[in-house]
Amino acid sequence: MRKMKTRLVGVALAVAAGMAASAANAASLVNGSFEVGADPGSFTTLGNGSTAVNGWTVKGNGVDYIGTYWQAAHGVRSIDLSALNGGSIQQTIATVIGKTYKVTFWLAGNPDGGLGEKLAATSVSGDWVNTFSFDVGPANTKQNMGFGGVGAAVRSSRRKQALAFA
Repeated sequence: MRKMKTRLVGVALAVAAGMAASAANAASLVNGSFEVGADPGSFTTLGNGSTAVNGWTVKGNGVDYIGTYWQAAHGVRSIDLSALNGGSIQQTIATVIGKTYKVTFWLAGNPDGGLGEKLAATSVSGDWVNTFSFDVGPANTKQNMGFGGVGAAVRSSRRKQALAFA
């Protein structure tokens, strides 16, 4: 059976960007688990340019801001990066040039999107891109999303970096 590759549907980003050489060089990320913002109820679709999730800006074709629709990795909220078509979220954070930061987050695939591999990409100011995958299987349900932690290191080349998930 051929695996279908699609954009990741359902990324809960308990995102942590920080701790390079010392706590003094840690990047300060706002609202990493998406708990602060308008109550999405079950879920609500946010369009390009939306700032309804405090600290984050929606780009592209929009995202779904998930409330009670499925289990979150942390707290009660998460982001579905696909919505109707692929979108992204981003936040600009202050960094120290030359320092290495670790970006970590929790990742799962929307079981409504069918079985198979789902993909997500991260970038920092468009310079660094990494792709992560999640294989949605029969055991993944809205009550048991199967979130897994992933991450990568990135070296800062600017004082302000736009951290994006797509």
